[in-house]
Amino acid sequence: MHHDTAFCRAVPDLLATGYPVGMMELACTQGVMACVAWPREQSLGPLVNFSHFAPTPSGMQLAVRGEVIAVEGCRVRYQVEPWDEVKKISEKIHERHVIRVDKFNSRLASKLARNGA
Repeated sequence: MHHDTAFCRAVPDLLATGYPVGMMELACTQGVMACVAWPREQSLGPLVNFSHFAPTPSGMQLAVRGEVIAVEGCRVRYQVEPWDEVKKISEKIHERHVIRVDKFNSRLASKLARNGA
């Protein structure tokens, strides 16, 4: 719940959509970590296809279940489901791209330089 945002104080006390999305992304990130040369290789999540179809009251436990459904080069695609203590609350297709951190940081630095930062 985002109590720091005025209009959210009137919203029911439940987990906003961003929480299960973040939990599923973390679960997929941890899954990739075991298969790469961490921390030299890491992953980014450029694709999230998410449906949220059941509310979860704040304080209820979540469990994330998922499986790898495709690996194509540096892309790993997951099907992920978070469950609260009662039922499945959403489904998600999530894709992670394995990157080399040194190359990625070089691209970021180049972009910042072009922007005058």
